[in-house]
Amino acid sequence: MGGMTVRLILVNVAVFVTLVLVKLVLLPAAGNSAGAEALRDHYLLQWLRSTADLGTLISRPWTLITYMFTHTGLGHIFWNMILLWFGGRLFQDLLGGKRLLGYYLLSGLSGMALFILVSKLLPGVHGSGVGLGIMGASASALGVFMGTRLIA
Repeated sequence: MGGMTVRLILVNVAVFVTLVLVKLVLLPAAGNSAGAEALRDHYLLQWLRSTADLGTLISRPWTLITYMFTHTGLGHIFWNMILLWFGGRLFQDLLGGKRLLGYYLLSGLSGMALFILVSKLLPGVHGSGVGLGIMGASASALGVFMGTRLIA
């Protein structure tokens, strides 16, 4: 039931739950200091989130895909999945599940390209640019949601 929309939501939720469980397992090992927690989160997420730094991006090409499924906050994943649920169901009903998956990935890659472009042309917009990263399904979910409007 639900087809590709449900599968995409399940993958996003599975990655989120896995990150939470890994964090809980590592919590006692690193101590409870705020610095240790921030360092642990940074180390874990640097392998999943993507970046606007092209040198780092070339050394971690998988992050072009993994960033679309990586969320760190409950509100972050909740609202992205709500948007994906409504947009994905409409898109899937109109064009099918295979096209939904392709459109989801293409929207995420387009969002990544826009992120890189904006960070290079307007470096002050996203902060200092050092360690600048992107994660979450916002670009993909919004792309799917807006795609339903274009085809409807």
